[in-house]
Amino acid sequence: MSQTSRIRPGLALLATALGTGVAVGAFSAGFIWLIGWLTDLVWVALPDRLGVDGFDWWWVVAAPVAGGLLAGLGQRFLGFHPAPLHEAVSAWRSGGGIDAATTGPSLVNALPSLVFGGPLGFEAALVGVVGGFGAWAGDRIGRVGEMTKACLGLSPDEALPRAWKSSPAWLAAIVGVLTFRALPFGSLHFGVDLPELSSGFDLGAGLLALGLGSVFVLPATLTLVGVHRLEELRPFRRAPELFGMAAGLALGLAALGSDLVLFSGQHGIAEIAGADNGELIYAAVAKLVLLLVVIAAGWRGGPVFPIWFSIAALTTIAGSWADVDVAVPLAAGLAAVSVAFLGGKAVGGVLLTMLVAPFSLFGPILVGAVGAAAGFALFGSLGWLGSASEDRQAGTRETEHEDADGTGEGAPRQEPEHQ
Repeated sequence: MSQTSRIRPGLALLATALGTGVAVGAFSAGFIWLIGWLTDLVWVALPDRLGVDGFDWWWVVAAPVAGGLLAGLGQRFLGFHPAPLHEAVSAWRSGGGIDAATTGPSLVNALPSLVFGGPLGFEAALVGVVGGFGAWAGDRIGRVGEMTKACLGLSPDEALPRAWKSSPAWLAAIVGVLTFRALPFGSLHFGVDLPELSSGFDLGAGLLALGLGSVFVLPATLTLVGVHRLEELRPFRRAPELFGMAAGLALGLAALGSDLVLFSGQHGIAEIAGADNGELIYAAVAKLVLLLVVIAAGWRGGPVFPIWFSIAALTTIAGSWADVDVAVPLAAGLAAVSVAFLGGKAVGGVLLTMLVAPFSLFGPILVGAVGAAAGFALFGSLGWLGSASEDRQAGTRETEHEDADGTGEGAPRQEPEHQ
């Protein structure tokens, strides 16, 4: 084979990887921009045009009801999209992925829940929409596998080396991230504007973080289990529009007591330190309850950010009696949720929480995660966590079985259901 005939397929493969990477990055930025633009339209621009306040009581009630109607219509005509977050992650870890055909339905179904004040995080929508579009990109790259073989001088029957199989996809992913960051719109803010740790982290503060993490991992895990069960049962199926509007009405009425009930709570976490304890208790409990209500009614979104808000608010209140920096109990609450989401894994819980936290909170987060992992193990052994601890044990047995068969290297690990 001539040098020229090898170079041309290589250039085609490079162009495909670069092109799909740019497309995924631009699409991701456009999706994030669309969420922000529509949210501003519903809660600011449209009320201004109508000459009303976007937080007048009737608008606070009417907007979620309208969002519930749209969510119900999406469930009836487009199906149950985006997929639950733990299912999407499990599919990726098992070597599968998200069907590219679900990208459009996932985008349309996610918008009402995120725009009209639903107590849901954007993480599930982002995984569903961007993951589906990424699957489309991966399919395009996979179609030029024969070109890669030609570049290497391999016959059609020979398998590609592992590195050459994955290199185009990695190149596309890197280009996608760079494109996403370079565009002047659609920037994604993962942080939650947590307060810095302004005082020392001594033994007393450490014991407080350890205790709060070990206790509050229980409500965090039970809420996640409830979300997953409701996503499996889908009680809204017979009348999705009616269920969606009823959930919107409940959300709007609850928001009259505190606007912290609305939306995911990502930005509300920054208000925890200075909020009244009474309002915090109300908003934290209401958000947890309404998270389950809207999931049961067919609204689509992720559970991580709303549970982060609620548990962090409750741990902050519980730790208010101690003479410690308010950031300590708040950080311990976030760590407890992360450990619960990852099935009792302390290291993963620390890493997940540090994605949104300043480095000064590493100490409280680490100790809170250790306490949460210990609490998860204890409550699981007592049978208080229901299927959460059973799923983790099943995942461990599956991993051991793979290793015993000699397939552990490179084989997907079975994770707990709520990963």
